[in-house]
Amino acid sequence: AGSLWPEEDKLYGHVHELQALAVSPDGRWLASAAKANQATDAAIRLWSVAEDGRLTPAVLLSGHTLTVCRLRWSPSGGLLLATSRDRHYSLHNPANGRMLKLVEGHARIIWDAAWLDEQHF
Repeated sequence: AGSLWPEEDKLYGHVHELQALAVSPDGRWLASAAKANQATDAAIRLWSVAEDGRLTPAVLLSGHTLTVCRLRWSPSGGLLLATSRDRHYSLHNPANGRMLKLVEGHARIIWDAAWLDEQHF
């Protein structure tokens, strides 16, 4: 039996199924996050994308304690925004693997986010 959507490749590194993926505007980076019920599984994995499409693990970004729901690159590709089930949003500098901000923003899960302006960070 076949599938309507045959598998082309796999992204290894997460313990659980993927929840969020985002490609940087220049196509050089892929950020991924998986379902998580504890902080050790809630890390964001950053992958370097080669010209031939091969992925190389680059940086592990931590800070959240539950599933990261959405990943959004800034328009310049220099910052990564993440929202989470832990009711926080975070801002990361993927170039050095540092988290710039972790903000408790809401009383409930933050499902999504969008960039308006990155000049204030």
